[in-house]
Amino acid sequence: MTIVAPVTSFPFELPLILYLTTTYKMLSYTSVLDTMSINISFKNTAPAPMPGMQGWQAAAFRISGDRSYFSGCEFYGAQDTLCDEAGRHYFKECYIEGSIDFIFGNGRSFYKAKIYHTRPDCELHSMATRFGSVGAEDGNLPNEKTGFAFVGCRLTGSGPIYLGRAMGQYSRIVFSCTNSDDIVARGG
Repeated sequence: MTIVAPVTSFPFELPLILYLTTTYKMLSYTSVLDTMSINISFKNTAPAPMPGMQGWQAAAFRISGDRSYFSGCEFYGAQDTLCDEAGRHYFKECYIEGSIDFIFGNGRSFYKAKIYHTRPDCELHSMATRFGSVGAEDGNLPNEKTGFAFVGCRLTGSGPIYLGRAMGQYSRIVFSCTNSDDIVARGG
């Protein structure tokens, strides 16, 4: 089931695309080549799995197209919230919420906050209970131009969480000028 409805969100109301099942039952919204998404919320309300459970991934959004831009968007889910599968993507001032590998895939993406804070930063919000991770990048070749860069973002929520987890032999995740609540696990 998919629901599109208004949702109240600071500082204005955003349209909401809502999914109610895990990815094994339904595909999430998928972006294609040259897209621009501004002030939209994507939400998958499937329940959060316990760590280690199989088949409970609940992507709110899957992006595999190249040259996509997101500004002021919100992505809500639990495990595997944002599937950043392939292509180049720019996320500006977005809110992304999850618990385990909530940003994952093999895209080449830049997550950034605005320099002048007229709106909240790029916020990565953890709902982890026992443990979790922000990113899981799937780089498999040494010269592959993939990875996730987080600049000027805020890590909030519960923990402990790891900043990143290698899904491939050459995974790349960079955090720069990023602030965090006291939720990052020892060893990062």
